[in-house]
Amino acid sequence: SHAGARDRLGKYLDALRPPPLSAEAKAAAAAAAAPVEDAEGGLTLTPTLLPGLRLQDLVFGQKLGSGTFSTVKWCKRIVKGAPQSEWPEFAAKIISADTIRRLGYERSIEREVAVLRRMAHPGVARLVASFRYGSGAYLVLEYGSRGDLHSHITR
Repeated sequence: SHAGARDRLGKYLDALRPPPLSAEAKAAAAAAAAPVEDAEGGLTLTPTLLPGLRLQDLVFGQKLGSGTFSTVKWCKRIVKGAPQSEWPEFAAKIISADTIRRLGYERSIEREVAVLRRMAHPGVARLVASFRYGSGAYLVLEYGSRGDLHSHITR
């Protein structure tokens, strides 16, 4: 039944929940998560792990997936002086700002960024940086080379 499956999923997610943070860890996380508004006052920028990351620091490769509003592409951060094989890998979610605006989903994207900023679990890709460029918003996430949870569940 759906209720039984929902209960099992809830118990599973509860078991995955990380232990509570100490007061010091909470203070450090809050300081690191302070929002920065972009020049247009739109999507909140949230560079979390790589504060200075810019679009020109990334080299994009294959498409990993797509949805109604976005495309996810594999990318690497350029590290000057290091061979390409050692450049760190990421997944970049590229969101069409025009489509989001036209359909009125700006708040949904802001909520997604807020949720990603607060997620701290080994099984969830962390938000590395977010920024706007041209007509798109970019969410740069840790790359999971073995795929996503949805793909594993539906196999």
